[in-house]
Amino acid sequence: MNRVVKFLGVLVLGLSLFSCKDEKNTTDGEGETIENVTPEEVPVESIDGGDLKTTEGIAPWENLYVQEPTILKNTTKILKVDQKKAVELMSEANKVEVSKDGLETVIAALKTTAAKDYLSDEFNKAIIENGGKGVGLRVDVSPNASEDGSDKRGNYYQFTVYENYEDRIVTVGTFIFDIRTLSFYEMDVVEADYVPLKYAVAKKKELAAIIKN
Repeated sequence: MNRVVKFLGVLVLGLSLFSCKDEKNTTDGEGETIENVTPEEVPVESIDGGDLKTTEGIAPWENLYVQEPTILKNTTKILKVDQKKAVELMSEANKVEVSKDGLETVIAALKTTAAKDYLSDEFNKAIIENGGKGVGLRVDVSPNASEDGSDKRGNYYQFTVYENYEDRIVTVGTFIFDIRTLSFYEMDVVEADYVPLKYAVAKKKELAAIIKN
């Protein structure tokens, strides 16, 4: 009887040790202990022996000239450069540094373009009288994305003006300010292309002043 109890005790102890070893560690060919680490526990800096920087929270970069051939064509004429050079100027490698009040300055100039009709108090009042909340202005692209609340970054500003209702929004205009050429554009929904906009000449000096590099 004592032999049976002793045998069972050794068996249970052996299984317990084996189970712990299987869960925690294993050994390499030379008998060195190797700890098993789950993927969630692997420090980022230890992978491949280097630091990995994530882009979480950083908006993606948009190259305006790659996306909009018409604006690219206008830019080559204004800056007197070829298309390849223009595209380089709009790349992230040539990021334009803009002052923190840049957005405010650009919006003030935008209100002197054809967009002024949509950004006026009269238009806002009309939307409210029609059951809406008023007019809205969304910043879609900005060189200071995190500060300006935009989802994308670039060497330009892109705005969407919309009528804001309880259950929907209605886009009334999409506008771009190209920092490289200090030019405003509006999306022509019929032609599905951007057309240049005139703005107050007095604003040009203020717009140029927001560029810090």
